[in-house]
Amino acid sequence: MRLTHRIATMMVALAAVLGGLLLTGAAADAAPAAPLTLKLVAHQVTTKAGCTYYYNDAYWSDGTWAGYAKWSQDPCDTNGDPGDALAASDVYGDGYGINAHLSTGRTATTAGHNAPYTSPWKTGNLTEDQTYLMWACAEKGGVEYACTDGTYVSS
Repeated sequence: MRLTHRIATMMVALAAVLGGLLLTGAAADAAPAAPLTLKLVAHQVTTKAGCTYYYNDAYWSDGTWAGYAKWSQDPCDTNGDPGDALAASDVYGDGYGINAHLSTGRTATTAGHNAPYTSPWKTGNLTEDQTYLMWACAEKGGVEYACTDGTYVSS
């Protein structure tokens, strides 16, 4: 009788351990964390034609370039880029998209596209000579996992 009780107790304990392992594996698949954190490299470029762009480059902490947020301050006659415009670019095929954000609530995204991909410009007239915050985030499945610090841009 005691041996039967011990065997039954061991079977229940084994089932609990195996069930816990299965649940842990399923939970890990349901919400994958970003592999690393994002670091920011911000810069401003003014072309020879006088077009001004702000970039918020997002690098994974291992140095891999993930993508960037891009701001076009004023319309550029030489290439047709609009002014007060936001775009996102995903340059690394790691399964994460790039969301570009502006503090006005404007967002551009590469979600649903394979890298390399640059989103269409998200536009809308803003009051001239105002300052806004722009930042980039890595997203997967509609969830943002890591974001850069912001870069100040002008309209």
